[in-house]
Amino acid sequence: VSFEAGATIDRLNEYLSSNHLALYNQPGFGKLSYVGSMVAGGHGSGITLGPLASYARSLRILTVDGQHRVVDLCVEPTDGITDPDRWRVVHPDVELVQDDGLFQSCVVSAGSLGIIHAVTIAVRSSYFLKETRTKYPWNWVKANLPSLIGSQSKLHSTAIWLNPYPVGGALSCIVGTYEFAEGPPSGARGIGIVLGGTQALLDIVGAIAHLVPKAIP
Repeated sequence: VSFEAGATIDRLNEYLSSNHLALYNQPGFGKLSYVGSMVAGGHGSGITLGPLASYARSLRILTVDGQHRVVDLCVEPTDGITDPDRWRVVHPDVELVQDDGLFQSCVVSAGSLGIIHAVTIAVRSSYFLKETRTKYPWNWVKANLPSLIGSQSKLHSTAIWLNPYPVGGALSCIVGTYEFAEGPPSGARGIGIVLGGTQALLDIVGAIAHLVPKAIP
C-alpha cells in the first residue's frame, strides 16, 4: 500500500481494515504517523516481527543534490519493486535510485537525509490477537523465558511487567501473552494507552507515591 507520509497509524488501520488488510507491526499509540515513527527506528511488538522500517519497500524523498538543488527521488532496495524502464516513462523528472545502502540509510534516518513525503510498505491480511495477563513469581518466569520469548515460541509476542519490590519476600511479575486468534474482537484498550501511555498518569501516580511511600510495592 502507498500513502503520503503524514498518514497516522489510526488512519492506515481504518483504511486497511476496510479492505481486510493489516499492518505487520505498529507502535501502541495510533496518533503517530507511520513514517515519522519509522525514520526514528519505531517498532511494535512481536517475537518474529521486525521494526516498521523492515516493511518499507519504496520511498519518495525530497533532498539536495551536489549542486545544492532540491530534487525528488524514489529510493528503493537494489532489487526494488519498481521497473526502472517503466518508471522513466511515467516519471521522467523523478530519479529512481535502487541501492541497498542508500535505502537502509533513508528508512531510519531521523529525517537527516531529506524529507520523505510518500512511502510504499508491505501489508498482510487482517488478523486478531488475544491478550492474556497472568501474575507469576519472577523465579518461574525466569526459568520459562525460552518458551515465552524464544524464537520457537508460537506466540505473537510477550510482555513482562516486573515489580522490583519484594512482597512477602518474593518478586512477582505480570506476563502478558498475545496469540493469533479468530474474531470478532472484544474488550477495550487500557485508559493509559488511550491517553497516550502512562506518561499521562505520571502526576497522579507520583503524588500517591510521594504521600504514601509504603504503597509503592
